[in-house]
Amino acid sequence: MSVLDLLAEANIPVVASVGADENGAAYSVNVDTVAGELAAATGAEKIIRLTDGMTPKVTAARKALESGVASTHMVDDRVEHAVLLEILTDAGCGARVTA
Repeated sequence: MSVLDLLAEANIPVVASVGADENGAAYSVNVDTVAGELAAATGAEKIIRLTDGMTPKVTAARKALESGVASTHMVDDRVEHAVLLEILTDAGCGARVTA
């Protein structure tokens, strides 16, 4: 399926890109932020993200578990005191993976 086919079906593909400021300095544009804002602005029904960004985290967690680590935890750094909540509460604050 081509980009034109996606657009014809009211799908809007968003890809990672690089922008430039008024002085010509390059910067990375966060594609997740753009996709979320675009979906909100257009009243989208759904966002589908194709990504392998979690692969290094999951691979590292698996390696640790296979090496005898009892559990691994992925916490959201946007949550205030997330690490303390994970360490000091029974409920935790994130995704826990155990062997």
